[in-house]
Amino acid sequence: MKKIILFGLSVCAIHTFGHSQTNTTQLPNGVVVHQAQGVEGTPQATKQEPMHVRTLQDWTLPECIDALAHTEMKLNEASEQERARYLSEKGRIVQRINELKSGN
Repeated sequence: MKKIILFGLSVCAIHTFGHSQTNTTQLPNGVVVHQAQGVEGTPQATKQEPMHVRTLQDWTLPECIDALAHTEMKLNEASEQERARYLSEKGRIVQRINELKSGN
């Protein structure tokens, strides 16, 4: 029975000492401040590169053909309100495909 109690006390002691903060500072008003252990520090400044947004003019011929097939599929399922938007998009894609084919 003594071994179980001693084992429990040793586990509690190891847990307490393992999580204690050793770098502490006491302010003049009596407040104890624990120093950061490394994980609480300020984050590193990361450089964010601007995102390049691809437009229809950046698409290749296979991308335009896929987009045309997708637009035609949506056009077949579209309501009357959406139909005008898909028709104008289809016209823009067909125009881009013709530009790419004439450029080759």
